[in-house]
Amino acid sequence: MRYLFFDIECADGNFKICEFGYVITDENFNILTKKNILINPQCRFNLTDREGQEDLILSYPYEEYYKHPTFEDMHDNIRFLMTRDDLMIFGHAVKNDIGFLDKSCLYRKVDRFDYVAYDTQKILCAFSKVNKIPSSLDKAFLELVPEEERQGFIDHRACDDAQETMLVLKWMTKALGFTVKDIIEACPECKVHAFEYLAWKKENERKKQATLRDKAALKKGKETFGKFLEPYQGMWEDPNNVGRFVTVSMRLKQNAKALEEAMSLIQGSQFVPVEKTLGSDYLIALDSEDIAFMQESMRHPYNGRMLTLEEFAELVK
Repeated sequence: MRYLFFDIECADGNFKICEFGYVITDENFNILTKKNILINPQCRFNLTDREGQEDLILSYPYEEYYKHPTFEDMHDNIRFLMTRDDLMIFGHAVKNDIGFLDKSCLYRKVDRFDYVAYDTQKILCAFSKVNKIPSSLDKAFLELVPEEERQGFIDHRACDDAQETMLVLKWMTKALGFTVKDIIEACPECKVHAFEYLAWKKENERKKQATLRDKAALKKGKETFGKFLEPYQGMWEDPNNVGRFVTVSMRLKQNAKALEEAMSLIQGSQFVPVEKTLGSDYLIALDSEDIAFMQESMRHPYNGRMLTLEEFAELVK
């Protein structure tokens, strides 16, 4: 088995690839091939003067990249390299590079491809718990690799970064007295299936966006319900209203149409709306799922009556 170490540089700091560098070694980390593929990113470079980010200086003048083939032209070569059965693939913080490659395939409308890669940063994090080595490639390279093997490297030259990744793994295995197989078995989280990770990332992003939308909707719903409560403030201390206090669930507040319907039903009834669940006699939920969710998540049993919006509509008829 041979090992492939790779690294990617992007012109936009996102996914428009301008360098794909790699090193292929045997099982003793002897270099068999080292290559830096320059790619025309077909965009302007945006790596300096970025707010909140350090400048990134590439190893070639920008005009040099435009002289080379595009990602579409190099796609088949890169795919062939990354999907060979006789190569184990390694990268440092490799999920970033997996994302760069996949986004480029999607953006340039070329075939996506699946592969397994091993993240040396994950291995380094596990190794660092005992050896206190930083997990960044630059610092680990300085602390682990002997000075005589650190000569001649250029910052942000993709093939050099790939070689640095290789040397860090090499000297980790030496320090531990492990083979590469041993170190992978000791750190199973370092194994990344590209398509599985990308599917997880997509789903995670979907959930994050849904959460953000829910938070925005809840904020707006709370404001709407708060304004609705204002005319009722003088009724909260009236003992004649005990047993008639009603409120609405969080999930109902997130649904603008349902909240509007609930407020309309309350307004035309004998019930008095309040903000908090504690002290209310009725709790209007969005649906039966909402009731089940609240019953599971409440610290203490609700002493009032939970109703779906549909049931409350029947009650006030």
